[in-house]
Amino acid sequence: MTAGWFIPPWRYSNKFNKIYYLTLARSFHHFNQGRTVMKKPLPLVFLIVLLLLLPVAASAAFLGNISISSTPSGANVYVDSVSNGTTLSTGLNVPNMPIGNHTVLLNMSGYQDYSTTVIIIGNDTVPVSISLAPALGSLSFSSDPSGATVYIDSTYKGVTPLTVTDIQYGTRVTLLKLSGYDDWSQNVILNTSTLAVSATLTNTTTVTNGSIYFETNPSGASVYVDNTYKGTTIFTLSNVVPGYYKVLIEESGYHSYTETVKVTSGTKSTVYAKLVASETETATTVPTTTMTTKATITKKSTVKTPTPWPTDTTTPASPVGTPAIIVAIGLAFLALRKR
Repeated sequence: MTAGWFIPPWRYSNKFNKIYYLTLARSFHHFNQGRTVMKKPLPLVFLIVLLLLLPVAASAAFLGNISISSTPSGANVYVDSVSNGTTLSTGLNVPNMPIGNHTVLLNMSGYQDYSTTVIIIGNDTVPVSISLAPALGSLSFSSDPSGATVYIDSTYKGVTPLTVTDIQYGTRVTLLKLSGYDDWSQNVILNTSTLAVSATLTNTTTVTNGSIYFETNPSGASVYVDNTYKGTTIFTLSNVVPGYYKVLIEESGYHSYTETVKVTSGTKSTVYAKLVASETETATTVPTTTMTTKATITKKSTVKTPTPWPTDTTTPASPVGTPAIIVAIGLAFLALRKR
């Protein structure tokens, strides 16, 4: 039994080896009458060691690794539905995977999920390199009024109503434009297969209504605007659309008053009317006097009436005044001297 690698205990030359051997012998309970008896323990020891090392060697021989990388990096990694972290720029190593089939799943926001099957056949490393595809959805646009042009991330897409497909998931900048209306813009987050976008457009120039203030003298007159009764003075008519209106004011006992008033945006127009009283006809009673006339019959007399004696008749004064007479005398005197 001295041949080969086996050395019997009596050949041990140092105390340490003897102690080791005795300890090993005691473990198998080979004792007889207080002294150790070696009954060829080596085959049994070898068998035990072999059995102990076999699982380790077997496990090492039947475990492999999975090396996973993705573009872009940062994807979540699941192997057989168990999370194993995220991919880095240098990749991700998943160790100690037993031989057989394993399902690898990667997901990342904004990208389509990726799934594949990896087969481990021994103590080796299986590489998995994945380029993630962007997740795509649709945006459905509507506007009031319709006919607005649609832009997504500054790219023209069409006119509302419109559905745009194959749009990458994430935040998208949408813009709607229509002549005569303010631009409409909104950031939308697309994270589903279809997302509806609805826009109510506003006029470029917002029209502000005006008002009309009515006052009359006397007050209490009825006011009509475009033949529609609005109230009695004094009052203010609010929320009037800009434009021209025909105003009629009536009050019993007064002449009607009419006027055309202009209403402008955001301002108050004033209508003031001083009413004129209507003319009234008053009947005048003229007193009448009844006169009684007595008729008298006159008979013509046959007796001659004596002619009256002439009397001095007063001559009317000459219309020529004293100054004229003096002038005449002067002229006569001058004529006589010339002769």
